[in-house]
Amino acid sequence: MKIVLDTNVLIAAHVARGLAHSVFELCLNEHTIILSSSILKELANGLLKKIGQPPSIAGPIIEQLKRIADIREPVPVPAGSCRDSGDLHVLGLAAAAGADRIVTGDDDLLALGSFRGIPIVSPREFWDERRRAKQTVHESPALPFRRPGRSKARK
Repeated sequence: MKIVLDTNVLIAAHVARGLAHSVFELCLNEHTIILSSSILKELANGLLKKIGQPPSIAGPIIEQLKRIADIREPVPVPAGSCRDSGDLHVLGLAAAAGADRIVTGDDDLLALGSFRGIPIVSPREFWDERRRAKQTVHESPALPFRRPGRSKARK
């Protein structure tokens, strides 16, 4: 799947070993991460200014993401598509890339639920969704359903 990871998820993934980090690792190992130059710029500013990471740590994170992610540029999105115009680039990126999911902690994006058929989910929702999908794959579909107390052969 093609997954757009919003800046807030990326920041959380790189400053703590919590759920956002697990989601990032899952996307890294099993999906295609979609990013844009504007998300990378927001991430660099967030790591440097908000979190206080030194350039010696923030720089390599950005460079790594440039190597491992599919970097695209957003298509224009009408201004009324989201209540926060600062989030329009995330929607435009998902549309441009034909993303399967947008993973974000941003309430303005989450309030939309989806954009042009692309689900917008929290890191928890994405994690739980992927866990359920893996469980479904590992269940044995070859075993027929039998009601308890019934014999195999009909008399």
